[in-house]
Amino acid sequence: MNASNDPFDMKAKYTAEQYKDALKACRPLFAGTKYLELLRTNYYAPDHQLTAADMAEAVGYKKWNSANLQYGRLAGAVVGHLGLEPGTLVGVDVPVTPDVAVLVSFGGGGAKGENVTWRMLPGVIEALEGMKWVRSDG
Repeated sequence: MNASNDPFDMKAKYTAEQYKDALKACRPLFAGTKYLELLRTNYYAPDHQLTAADMAEAVGYKKWNSANLQYGRLAGAVVGHLGLEPGTLVGVDVPVTPDVAVLVSFGGGGAKGENVTWRMLPGVIEALEGMKWVRSDG
């Protein structure tokens, strides 16, 4: 999957340091949720990429749209801590702007659906590794 397939293309928009700050600020929201598990599942997937259906199965949701909803809620909080209003992403010119685009790039024909792939953005990968929320050696 290349950036031209992703209508949002947030790959180079934020630095690992910005992601670290935003994710640390979101940490209180992790209690009672699967937010950290969602991040780790996406991180540990082959090439940091999986479908919404695969994410749901991996974290124990019955339906792909539950994973989509929860990842979107986490992303909305991240967006807010990056200084943006949730539901809008600066520099994105498409009719529907899911906040999850701040964490992943999309493949498979759009941003929604059980077979759309989510590939974690390099800055998020680097931030998770830098905070030691994941082990880069697997």
